[in-house]
Amino acid sequence: MEVARQLNTQRESDREVVRRSVRSAATAARTESEFIGHARANGLILRPRWGTGASTDVTGYAAARPSTDTATDSLVFFSGLQLGRDLSLPALRAGWEPDPAAAATWKTATHRGATTPRRTPVHDPRAVTAAGQALTAAHQRMAATPVGDRAAWSAFARDGAGVFAAMAQQLPDRRVRTPLTQAAHALASAAWRQPHRHIERPPDGGALWRVAQAMLTVGGAQSEVLGTLVLVQQMMHLAQTISDTHEAAGRLGQARWAAEAAERAGLAAHRMQTDSAPPTRERAAGAQRAVAEPGAAPEKRANRSRQRPPESGAGREDREWGR
Repeated sequence: MEVARQLNTQRESDREVVRRSVRSAATAARTESEFIGHARANGLILRPRWGTGASTDVTGYAAARPSTDTATDSLVFFSGLQLGRDLSLPALRAGWEPDPAAAATWKTATHRGATTPRRTPVHDPRAVTAAGQALTAAHQRMAATPVGDRAAWSAFARDGAGVFAAMAQQLPDRRVRTPLTQAAHALASAAWRQPHRHIERPPDGGALWRVAQAMLTVGGAQSEVLGTLVLVQQMMHLAQTISDTHEAAGRLGQARWAAEAAERAGLAAHRMQTDSAPPTRERAAGAQRAVAEPGAAPEKRANRSRQRPPESGAGREDREWGR
């Protein structure tokens, strides 16, 4: 029913909006408390699930998008698991630093009457510059990561998906937001998961959280269109590098998902570039030529095929994309 309604209305389902908001908030955060703050600034309404008989142990959460109806029962809440296995609270905690203050933050943030102003894009060139530097650092780290390090490449895919989600979260144009949301979903699917195990935080904390945080800050600001476009192009190369590495290691299913993410990001970048003013298009084209592709798997640098194996019908149905 949810997918059919999305196809009929050409609007995102509540689940997809909440999923994107949660994913972007989780990637931009370094702790559970920061996640709560980002999620609420994204406009989400959160409910913690407390452990049995406990007031200090949060075991899960549910999230809803605001409703135009003030009645509480009009809200549709989704648990982390309903949004995705990688978005359950235990899975998210594996990617954050320990946070002893998390329970207190849950209590304060979800107390009746608690409010958090919705975030609005701001002009901040320094944030865009820092995001570009963080992406360069991520590419360098990928170049030094062995092809067979499945856990590390899964962390790249998870965090890259969060960056795409953060980009889509703040961009107002649906023609650009939709393929970026699709890229986030596809790259998240490129992460390798094992039953009862979660993707852990990189030892150095990674660099992509900085990009997600910058996108939540400036993503929709008109003054930062060019900078955002270049970051989208760089993220396209990052997704393709992940695809090439998975393919080189024989992880073909994950390679296909990452290639799909790169393709969707490329579509978003194309639409941003063609919809912008001519001077911006010329500058963006120059910036795109200047963006190298560091970090590509050595085995695949010479052959960057965009062809993907046929995709199963089940995989298509799971996407809720309405393409």
